[in-house]
Formats: sequence, structure tokens, C-alpha cells
Amino acid sequence: MIKTKRAIVIFVFCSIYLFVFPSCKSKYLLRNANAVSEQIIEDLKTKKIVFIGENHNDVYPVIFMTEHMEEFYDAGVRYLFLEEESDNYLNNPEEFRFAIYPPWMQFAYKYEYLNFEKEIERINNLNKNDPIIVIWGETGLEITQNDMDAGLRVLNMRDNFAQKNIIETMDKEPNKKGLVFYGAAHGLKEPVVWDFETENEKWKPIGSYLNEHYGSDFSTYIFVQFKFCNTLKEYDYYCIYSKKVFGVPYFYVPEKNVLMFLISTLKEKAVEKKRSSVITIGKNAVFGFDIPLTEVTQVHSTKSMQILSVYYLKYYLGDEFDYNYKEPSSKLHAALAKLDNYDYRKNTYNLIDLENYMKFLYAYGFIEDYLYYPSKDKRIGYILHNMKKAKSINSHDIWPQYWISYFETEKAKYSGKKRDYKKALAEWNKLLENDLLYASPVLKLTYQKISMCEEKLGNTEKSQYYKQKESEVNMLYEIDYEKYVYFGY
Repeated sequence: MIKTKRAIVIFVFCSIYLFVFPSCKSKYLLRNANAVSEQIIEDLKTKKIVFIGENHNDVYPVIFMTEHMEEFYDAGVRYLFLEEESDNYLNNPEEFRFAIYPPWMQFAYKYEYLNFEKEIERINNLNKNDPIIVIWGETGLEITQNDMDAGLRVLNMRDNFAQKNIIETMDKEPNKKGLVFYGAAHGLKEPVVWDFETENEKWKPIGSYLNEHYGSDFSTYIFVQFKFCNTLKEYDYYCIYSKKVFGVPYFYVPEKNVLMFLISTLKEKAVEKKRSSVITIGKNAVFGFDIPLTEVTQVHSTKSMQILSVYYLKYYLGDEFDYNYKEPSSKLHAALAKLDNYDYRKNTYNLIDLENYMKFLYAYGFIEDYLYYPSKDKRIGYILHNMKKAKSINSHDIWPQYWISYFETEKAKYSGKKRDYKKALAEWNKLLENDLLYASPVLKLTYQKISMCEEKLGNTEKSQYYKQKESEVNMLYEIDYEKYVYFGY
């Protein structure tokens, strides 16, 4: 087999067993392969620092790291540089927190990452005199609104800031090894044109700096799916695997610390004053629809986290959380007070089952993509297929039925046919039967959509009825669905 320049392929068959061999441009000869964990260990023994790339919407690399972190410790890793600092668990388990966001969004904050952190904690408890020191390379970096608006500036600021922390730390420790676990693109060894609208501007990733500084004392790994294996050129090792594992957002895991955090968000007063124009990584980099800075900052804030917390508390606790948007918001604190004696041990879950559900609910990113760029195309069919699969797994959650109703309505809008509006209306009526809807962020939008369908069918009186129902909803906070598009509009 012909060896590619620099790149070596690592292959996996739907399991954590990965194999190294030279090229994916001809047939696979697994007798020539080595286990990827063994290759990483070999590199850690002979090199100063190794970069392993993760994928923000696929937790397979996180699971791999969790299973092999102790081996990497034994190979000399004493510094671990991480991109994600979402839940504060390693800093202070008593102040555990996480982002709460629409679960079909492409974000990294997943429960599997907490399992990774707990494995680090376990290793350190066994080696208290020589622990793994975890460093978040961008903590303390300040980003302004002007930076956010300036193309690649934020990426370059982040990677420049992180690489300085990494190199400064490792150069002070000549006998210790480092491992960088970041989004895979940050490991590229050369500057790249990342935004083709600004082709004269290049992004210089962390890997480029580390390659310049450490040379052959540095290697990079990336996990990619089998179908992308012909694009080998940017990394030293390619971990090829056949199936993505879509992670589970924290708020779908009903452990006590998760539910207690949901409750705590509702006991906080939502931020009403204008936020500072400076974002400090690790301090205030959480936003939402009340502070419209960018598309990314629209996703979470005190307000948006609170309305989602209401839904997920109702999702798990049912009638024991005696609150919904038919009630005045003044009843919320009384409903929370009744939870003080709740027995959190009675909530159970199966992480593998949840991962299977999330695979379909996430719908390969098509929902988010459509909401940004709506048009009459195949995405609607893909989304409906995935939502029907998701509903067959979990009919308790409103989101599969909500998106079925929503996209049947989109189909009707494109066709203009009454029979399609009747079909969409039938789906919305199914959604109305789920009690969770009345504690959800989309209750008003649901009434709007039903009213519109009735109007299209010439049912003026029914259309007005649902407009009246919409006006009677007592949301904690009003949502401008035209601007905050993650639930549709």
C-alpha cells in the first residue's frame, strides 16, 4: 500500500477499537493495523505534546478519551488542555452548571463530557500527589462586539491566546507530557482560509503554533467518518469510524444535580440590564434572546434557560411540578417550593437509549439549517422522517410531534393546498393532547400556527378562537420568534 504524505489512517468498526494503517485509497488490510490508543501512547512516550480533535456534535471522541484516559496518564500525560468548560464540574462540583438550549442545535455541551470529567477526577483521586492538571486554554480571554463582527478575528484571538498558555505551561515542565483535546479544526498544522468570502484573511489555528514551536515533538489526531476518508492531508493520524454518536444534552439526564440546577435557574432573577459589550471566556460567555449580540449568543441566557428549565422540570416531574403557562407567573415560586421534599432517586434513565433518541431528534442538523435558510427542498422530508423515528422512541417529549406539525405546515405553505393544511392541522391537534405543551416555549407559536391553518381553511371563527388562546398564555418572558428562530417562526 502507498503511504500518504504525513497522514496515517486509523479505522474503527462501530466500536472503540481503532486501527492504524497507511492509506484509505485502496482496500483495507487490517493485518497491517495497530490500535489507535497504542499509537497515541507511543507518541506520548516519544513526543512532548499530542493534539486529539473532537467534534462538537458527535461525542465519539469524548467516549474514546474517557475509556483511554488512564492509559494516557500512565504514558506520561500530566497536562490536559481543554476547549470546553461548560459545566464547571472539575473546578467545583458543588457549583455544577450547564447550558440549556434547544436540543436540535449544534452545540457541544453534552452529558458524555461529564463522564469524561468524572474519569479525570477518578484518576486524580488515585494519584493525588501527581494529578492530571486540567487547563482551559482560553480562560480570561476578552472578546468585544467589534471582535465578533470582524470575520476571523475571534478565531485568531482564541487560538493565539490558547497557544500561548499551552506553550508557556509545557515549556516550564520539561519532563511532563501534554494532551490537547479541542475541536478538530483547531489542530490544523498550517494557517487556512476558513471563510471564502474573505479569502485574503487566514485563520492560524493552535496546531499551527504548536507545529512551529515543537516540530517533530508534536502530533495530531482527528476522528472522521468512513465516508470522508479520501480527504486526508491536514493531520498526522486519521481515526476513521462508521457511525456518529450524538450526545445527550445534560437536561435529558434526570440525575439530582441536573434537576437541582434546573430549579436553581428559576430561582435566579433574569438579567434585565444591558450586558457589557465585553465577553470574558470562562466568566460571562452565556447569552440568549434577551441580549441579541450574534446568532451564537441568541441561544442561551438567564431568560432562555429559565423558559427551557420550566419545560424540562415539567417533563420529568409532571404534576409534582405544579406550574404551566395557563397559570399566572406568580405561582412559579410556590411550585418550586413544593419540590423541596421531592425524591430525586425515582428518576431513571438509560444513556444508550437517550443517545439513540437524540440521533433522530438532532436530525443531522437539518432543523437548524432549515430555520436559518428555509426553502422548499429535501430537508423537509429528512426532518419529518427523523421526527417520526424520534416519536416512536419517545412520545412523551413534545419536540418530535412539534416538528412534525411545523414541517407539515411548511409543506402546506409551499403547496397552498387545503388538503395539506388539513393534514398539518391534524398534526397540531395531536400536539395539543400532550400536557407538556402547556409548559413549553412554543405554546404561543403553536396557537399562531393553528390559527393560521384554520384561516387558510376558511374557518374564521376557529382562527379567532386560537388567537384568543394565544393572548391568554402567561409566558415567563415573551419570545420574538422572528428574531429568536430556534423554535421556528
